[in-house]
Amino acid sequence: MACEHFSAWDEEFRHVRWAGPLDIASLQEELEGGELILDAGCGHGRYAISLSREYIVAGCDVSQRGLLRLREKAELPLCRASITDLPFPHSFFDVVLCQGVLQHLFEAERKQAANQIMQVLKPGGKLIFEAFGREDMRYGGDAVEQHTFRRKNGIIYHYFIMEELEDLFDKLDISKKENRMKKKIFRGEEYTRHSIFLVARKPSEEYAELVEQNYQ
Repeated sequence: MACEHFSAWDEEFRHVRWAGPLDIASLQEELEGGELILDAGCGHGRYAISLSREYIVAGCDVSQRGLLRLREKAELPLCRASITDLPFPHSFFDVVLCQGVLQHLFEAERKQAANQIMQVLKPGGKLIFEAFGREDMRYGGDAVEQHTFRRKNGIIYHYFIMEELEDLFDKLDISKKENRMKKKIFRGEEYTRHSIFLVARKPSEEYAELVEQNYQ
């Protein structure tokens, strides 16, 4: 929690304007109803608020200011925590939502986060994930790691490729993977917004036991 780039988010939420809750229709396609959902890196609640109207949702974020702004708009369980160190029991959530979060971490932190997601998901539980892709118009800046940049506000931005995410979540069974491209016009010029969307499941206990037996 003491990481400098984590603390930059409190300053970011001092200035960022609330643009309203996001449309969750595409997320609902991946949900069955009745799941306990963790919005990991919920910020000020653009997903969590919409989801909480129809689902059981908890949220966590590194920014106290972001969480305070969320509490002004909705009542749901919240805690200040990093996705690299989730304060929940093992095998607790049916779904972990991780939208635009891992792109703001260093490589070692991304690996920690992937392990934490694996731990808190129930066997058979689902990860719904999205992050910036490398063809995004915003790629570049002050490089701090490979394909990772620090902006003037202190926030980290990493840009993924699909194979990198497949390696990162190699303990999960990926059922859907999409490169999502959107064209944007800015001052008469066309630019590309690129994100990578994944849906993956934690193997069931029976499957994990079978794999372990086969490799003994």
